[in-house]
Amino acid sequence: MSNFEANAGSVLYLIVSAGGPVVRTVDRIRVELARGFEVRVIATPQAAQWLDRDEIEQLTGRRFESAMLTPAQSTLFPLGNRVLASPVTLNTLTKWADGHADNLAIGLLCEALGTPSLPMVAELSLSPRFLRHPAVPAAVGRLAAAGVEIRSHPDARVRPDWAEVAAGRVPAEET
Repeated sequence: MSNFEANAGSVLYLIVSAGGPVVRTVDRIRVELARGFEVRVIATPQAAQWLDRDEIEQLTGRRFESAMLTPAQSTLFPLGNRVLASPVTLNTLTKWADGHADNLAIGLLCEALGTPSLPMVAELSLSPRFLRHPAVPAAVGRLAAAGVEIRSHPDARVRPDWAEVAAGRVPAEET
């Protein structure tokens, strides 16, 4: 069974990974709640260690998820109608693009790619040196081609033109 349904619903799966901006996840939840979304937070295992589970559950009214589901729990409810991956680190970016679903957060990102018409946004937060890693252009290009809107995280220090990065034109200097 799928964890997503592409319709006009308002369930946002906020998938967070362990980049610096993750410490402002509660602020992001408040923004998305104010926009009218019901927010489910799913974190990579490392990001989960940096977040206050109780505060997030109280704010969203939903269970904070980070551990892989058991076969008996194979689906989260409510089903997600859109995905916001923010912040996205180098690790999450490359695993997602290559289909390495080794934790719940990345597994859901991989599953979302197989859900036609599901709105997906990835807000990248990469350091200048990570931006120049040779895996980044292919990963950005693969996700963009699959329909993911790629943009910089609002707090990112590096804000390149992601279409240029996907084409292999990565800035040599900090941008």
